[in-house]
Amino acid sequence: MRITGLLNHLVVSAVIVSTVVGSSPAIAAGPLAPPSQAAPQTIQDVSLAPGGLFRGQLVATNGQAIAGTPVVLQQQNRPLAETVTNERGEFAFQGVPGGIYLVSAAGEASTYRLWAPNTAPPVAQPAAMLVQQGDIVRAQVGGSGLILSTLVVGGLTWGIIEIMDGGHE
Repeated sequence: MRITGLLNHLVVSAVIVSTVVGSSPAIAAGPLAPPSQAAPQTIQDVSLAPGGLFRGQLVATNGQAIAGTPVVLQQQNRPLAETVTNERGEFAFQGVPGGIYLVSAAGEASTYRLWAPNTAPPVAQPAAMLVQQGDIVRAQVGGSGLILSTLVVGGLTWGIIEIMDGGHE
């Protein structure tokens, strides 16, 4: 009779613990697989100022300018020029012909279609805006917190069963 009661307690505890632990996204078997198809990158239209002046600004997601950051202008995977943002997060490249370019800074990159002066469509912006996304912080239980929470849930479950059973065999 005692073995059956012990087995019953273990089964109930295992079910409760596996329900709590199994629902936690922090316990995935490994890193999530990347999507099978990358999202198409948006190309932003920017009108060049006279003399092929390409202007832009690097900001954080809260809109704060990011100063002193290197900015690289590339075309067809070749770096063409590099500059550093000023105190307002602004950058500029002189003598740039129209075309499609990749601008990268602070771990971010965006693609721009640059238009020669007076040839840009109405949707073209006068300058580029590059937004640094920063780190994404997620609140998940993992590591030692996961072990501790599993032990606490298991102990509480065992205690409740013992109290409900009244210590009878």
